[in-house]
Amino acid sequence: MAHYLVRARPREGALHRVRQLLDEGSIASMRPFGPALDLSLRGARYDLKGSLLWEEEDYR
Repeated sequence: MAHYLVRARPREGALHRVRQLLDEGSIASMRPFGPALDLSLRGARYDLKGSLLWEEEDYR
């Protein structure tokens, strides 16, 4: 299994929707990798330039 550091600039208003999906459990219920994605997004952090960073697992 490989791990990747992902960097993204969120679109205006998108973070609210992602937070909503996380709180509802919608992302965790996705198959097959929802639980891992949910955990990754909950651990996302901002860098000093305003990008979000999180780690993702690759199950290939």
